Amino acid sequence: MENIKEILTELVKTYCIGEIEDDTDLYERGLNSLNSIEFLVDIEDHFGLSFEAEELRIQNLKTLKDFQRYIEEKQEAGIDDKD
Repeated sequence: MENIKEILTELVKTYCIGEIEDDTDLYERGLNSLNSIEFLVDIEDHFGLSFEAEELRIQNLKTLKDFQRYIEEKQEAGIDDKD
């Protein structure tokens, strides 16, 4: 299984500057309303996920840890849907 954290770290480097830790606020490192959409598209493409507009709130998705948790939840829901 792919390491979600490693993949997210690589993807976010395109949009953020400086050292990125699990709890770093990505919006303080350069993520903004425009490039966050591009980042989400990158995540969707890489992980085969689809983000729902009502699920996406900046206050809920600010850090790598937030994005990792969200991806894991989406992947688990996808597995459960197939049962």
